[in-house]
Amino acid sequence: PLAPGTKRVKEDWENLFFFGMVGSMVFGAALVYYKPDTNVQSWAMKEAKARMESRGETIEYKPKEQQ
Repeated sequence: PLAPGTKRVKEDWENLFFFGMVGSMVFGAALVYYKPDTNVQSWAMKEAKARMESRGETIEYKPKEQQ
């Protein structure tokens, strides 16, 4: 422990460690936020819509009228 009334002196590596850790966390968060959508459901929905449009079918669901 330090004597009362004295300030702690930072070592040379402390700032590098702090900014390196914070910078890498921010970079990692940006990578996760902007990663491409690789979900199989998203791909299947786009593929199904494209195939239905090419066949001339409607994509929107319209319920039949009840009799």
